[in-house]
This record gives sequence, C-alpha cells and structure tokens, in this order.
Amino acid sequence: MTVTSIDILQRAGFDVTGARAEPLTGGVSCTTDRVRLRDRDVVVKQALDRLQVEADWHADADRAVAEGLALAWLHQRTPDAVPHPLAIVEEPPAVVIPMAPEPCPDWRVRLLDQPDERDVDIARSLRSIVQTWHGADVADARGTALDDLNRVTQLRINPFYLDMAERWPEFANPITGAADELRRQIAMTHGDFTPKNVLCLPVGVWVIDAEITHIGNPILDIASMTTHLLLKSIVHRGDVTKSDAMRAIRRAFDTPGFDAMPTLPVHVGVILGVRCAGVSPARYLGAEDRSIVEAMARALLAGASLAEVEQHWLTIA
Repeated sequence: MTVTSIDILQRAGFDVTGARAEPLTGGVSCTTDRVRLRDRDVVVKQALDRLQVEADWHADADRAVAEGLALAWLHQRTPDAVPHPLAIVEEPPAVVIPMAPEPCPDWRVRLLDQPDERDVDIARSLRSIVQTWHGADVADARGTALDDLNRVTQLRINPFYLDMAERWPEFANPITGAADELRRQIAMTHGDFTPKNVLCLPVGVWVIDAEITHIGNPILDIASMTTHLLLKSIVHRGDVTKSDAMRAIRRAFDTPGFDAMPTLPVHVGVILGVRCAGVSPARYLGAEDRSIVEAMARALLAGASLAEVEQHWLTIA
C-alpha cells in the first residue's frame, strides 16, 4: 500500500482538510512533495531505498528520520540558514519541513545561468555557515543517528570512493586512503554540501537535504562544495565575465585552513571523477566539458594541486 504525503501529514497530526500535494523535482534519493495546507505550505520527504539512477544504488530509507534530527541540530547552530523540521515520522520514514519563502531557486541554477556579485556574498555566507557547524560541540549528538557512519558509507564512501577505485584502479591507493579518512569522526558534517542544496531566498539562504549529515570528517563538505564550484567554472570557461565571476566565488568560499587539508585535492579528484565517469554524472556537462573534468580529476589523483589544475584548465588565454 502506497503511503502518500497527505497520509504522512495526517499521521503527524496535521489538519489535512483540502490538502493538495504537488511533486517537486530535482533529487534522486527521495520523493519530495509540496503539500498545500489550509494555513501554510510544507514539504514532505520520503527517502527511497533504491536511488533513481542507472546504477543499482541502494540505501536505508530510515535516513529520512536521521535527516530530521540533522536539520534540528544544524538549525540550532545556524537558525537563519537551515529550516527546522516540523515533524519526523518513523513509519514510513519521512520528514516534514516548511516550504521555503519564494522565490527560492537553488544556487546551482544561479551559477549555471548568470553568476555575479551576489553569488560571491552567498559563497562567503556558506563559508561562515559550514565553519560554524564544523566548529560546534557534537557531544549532544553522540549515540544518536548522527553518530552513525552507515549513511555516509551507503551514499558516499561505497558509491563514490570505492566505486571510483574500481573504475580507475591506477588511482586505487589515494582513493581508498581518502575513503578511510571519511571514517574519522571529527565534526558535524553535512555530507552533501553542494550548490543544489542551497536555496537562494529573497533574503539569505537555506541549506537543505541533510540526509547524509553525521559526525564525520569535514573535509567532505569542503571537497564537495569546491568540486561543484569547479564544475560550474568549467562550464563557463569560455566566457570571460562568467569565468571571472566563478573565480571570485571560488575564492570567497576558500577559507584559512584549506592548506591544512593536504588530501583535499584527492577528495576533489574523486568527486570530479564521479561527476564525469562514475555513478552520479553531472548532466549539464557537455562532451568537451566531461573530457576536461576527467583530465582534472586524474591530475588531482596523480598528485597535482588545486592551484595547478585551475591554472592549466581554467585560465582563459
């Protein structure tokens, strides 16, 4: 029996009289509906046990419950930047969050369309947000679902890192070494800190999609955002104005301490590889873009620095 978003809201105690559900698109790991209630609009997320990709990629659906706990934890530290969950439902696993104030395009859309000075400010804001999370005390999350590496293993370590080690065996040593690093539980880590999970509100931003959030290695967040800013830079490499804007955006996100992450280039190389040749390709990349992404990924995995690959592939003559 299919359990609808309206059923879930009813189980959570909402008044669903006259409620209307509309599917939201964009993700591969959840079904996400906007539900119009009499007094407000909410979003209902149910995690899929098989992700909607070509590969046979499975993950435990109860991560929706963990996402609710994660959103509450992140909201407490950065209340203006993360929505607080309205309800967490255990059966079937689901989380209910407020609908973002509109207009609320995700940051990926802005960066692919027309990056500009506002996006530099967003990058600075995201840098501050992620630093707050990474610097926060995680004592209250110990022993909870946020203290579990199962989700990051199912959604990042196995399908991204270990899969790329098999696809590119010549780089297996640095890739598996980077995978081992992700098992170090250092700080609260979002796990999917990318532009598509940043909503650009009329004022400020919301960071969403916290289903991988866990006490882990914060290098994953820095590598994820850095990788996706590089991908947008590759798309715009032939346009001087947009290329300059992307360079400024990347520099605004850079933070003191990156140089204390000596394996950051390897992690970026892995995720670049995933986006061009792995389980989760970036569909906005053209054939030439994918060739450049693969060359950059291989260079980083072979020992090149981020500055070297940016200089070589992203500098307009």
